[in-house]
Amino acid sequence: MPHPEWALKFRTKGTELRHINGRFYLYQVSSRWNKEKKRSQKITGPCLGTVTPDGLVPTREARIRAELNSVLTPLRVKEYGATTALRSLMSESVKKLEELFPDWYPHLVVMIMSRLLYHAPLKSMPLHFAHSWLSEIFPHLSLTEKSVSACLRAVGAQREPIVSYLKTFIQNEDHLILDVTHMVTQSQSLSLAHCGYNSQQVHDPQVNLFFIFSATAHQPLFYRLLPGNIREIKACHLTLKESGIAKAILIADKGFYSQQNATDLQDAKLHFILPLRRNSQLIDYSPTSMADQSRFAGHFAYGERYIWHQATVMDHLTLHLFYDERLKGKEVHDYLARIEKDPEHYTLEKYREKCAEFGTLALLTESQELTSQTVYLYYKSRNEVEVMIDALKNILEADHSYMQDDIALEGWVFINFLALTWYYALYQRVREHELLAKYSPMDILRHLQEIKQVKIGNDWHLSEITEKTLTLLNKVGIPIT
Repeated sequence: MPHPEWALKFRTKGTELRHINGRFYLYQVSSRWNKEKKRSQKITGPCLGTVTPDGLVPTREARIRAELNSVLTPLRVKEYGATTALRSLMSESVKKLEELFPDWYPHLVVMIMSRLLYHAPLKSMPLHFAHSWLSEIFPHLSLTEKSVSACLRAVGAQREPIVSYLKTFIQNEDHLILDVTHMVTQSQSLSLAHCGYNSQQVHDPQVNLFFIFSATAHQPLFYRLLPGNIREIKACHLTLKESGIAKAILIADKGFYSQQNATDLQDAKLHFILPLRRNSQLIDYSPTSMADQSRFAGHFAYGERYIWHQATVMDHLTLHLFYDERLKGKEVHDYLARIEKDPEHYTLEKYREKCAEFGTLALLTESQELTSQTVYLYYKSRNEVEVMIDALKNILEADHSYMQDDIALEGWVFINFLALTWYYALYQRVREHELLAKYSPMDILRHLQEIKQVKIGNDWHLSEITEKTLTLLNKVGIPIT
């Protein structure tokens, strides 16, 4: 049946009138080119309201959007630099998101930017979006609480495309490191939340994040969400299987080693490097007791220092002992200073007992093929993983979650992981140009955020850019204009 004239007058460009159960509803519609079908495909947006002879009765979401738009109408300045630079730098990532999540990729891009630039919680994202140039790129994007929640659940329910996205950036020839960190949650409805152990001795309900990090590309590659009471060994095998990675190395922190853990890792056929505590009975300190280092196999340069090394094979494992004379000098000085300041706890007798341990590092591995120098360099690269986890928790402020179910949590973690990888892409750019000593990635983003688009009449114009910002962007190789 044809729609009556009083209803048709509400149908404008970008809307569609529908007759459902005796009522008329107005919907927002748009079109998108379907590459597979090679034709335009209609995309139905949110319901704008009910059409009656007396007028349009907007839905609650439409009223919120209208109120937001009325507030935003006067806006004539929008952040441009950071969002534009990130979209250019991460063009491959954006393209892959569009391919795998065609209905949600604009939401994902906006939420990633909001997390990276402002560490914004979900409730603050509409405000940042409205003040961003992204609102001009995605003019029809609805960023209501309902749509954001729907995005999290839709994306979080699709682990396969998430894994497909992550696999895109994995190179199997990389030197890969495995690690686990935790995320505290206050939700009572998460099946993944358990009271588990963590390095801060906090036993609140938590979930674990298992990371695979590339020390070759200097960036995180893969993640898997785990129950809070599951630790490394139980998770390694399945995580590697899901990622499709054939070879990686678990580089643990001090305190992880036990004979049982080493046996479990061997049984699981996992490659590992385990640091030992200095008081471990497995370590033979006789090489360090020789003043001329004659019992060491050799030495190699590391930075501006020289590291002596010795490898010992024991029960199908290899123990590498390293000795750093410069580190020993520092530790000797510190201990002797403590004897003077706190003679009750630090004595000359204890100093003599520990003297052989100063300046040493002992690493246990199942491999008999890796050289001592390679094992040492692999272990030192673990510091990059710790820096990554620090960025996740302190820069993105993603060390806790308020998601109410496992599916939404998966979507939330995916967005934060993407924000972390985007941060590391910028980190790599700053690192390649040897500017890390002076500028952090966040410093670059702060400079970029000062670059605005200004509306004059009906046209947008790039705002003035300070000479300092232009010089910095040229140094890092980030074009804006």
